[in-house]
Amino acid sequence: MLYIVIGLTGTGKSSVAKMLALKNQAVILNVDEFRQALFSIYPSKNDQVFPEEWRNIPYKAIFLTARFLIKQNVNVVIDAGLYSKKLVSEARSIAKNSKVIQVICPEEIAKARLMERCKKSKNYSAGPKVYDLIKQLTERIDNVDYIIDTSAEVDSQVSKIV
Repeated sequence: MLYIVIGLTGTGKSSVAKMLALKNQAVILNVDEFRQALFSIYPSKNDQVFPEEWRNIPYKAIFLTARFLIKQNVNVVIDAGLYSKKLVSEARSIAKNSKVIQVICPEEIAKARLMERCKKSKNYSAGPKVYDLIKQLTERIDNVDYIIDTSAEVDSQVSKIV
């Protein structure tokens, strides 16, 4: 099974991805970790906007890895802010059994989370500036199977998916 967790920065994608992975004995493929590994990003620099040419490369690496794992009968959770219909469609094509889960919350909550993460962690680089850029780039994704609002109780919402 392939779970594709999408949403804007700070909405709670990684938290939802972890819950799904635990409930489904799945491997999480996180776009931030792939980006950091591929480009040797220094996460201590807060609110980084990466060059446009870096934007889709981590997704290609995640999709390749997901295809390999799915062929090995491993459950996979893709944790990535897939911002275009094309990327979501490409992710969905990896497995016949796939579910797209869009994670949402009010913008003020997402930005507050991002600011708090940047203060608390030396390994977190996305802030409100990144949120605004990704929001501007993000297309409306129509073929979503589930929407989870992380401003409400999340566990029961995730339980409906599995």
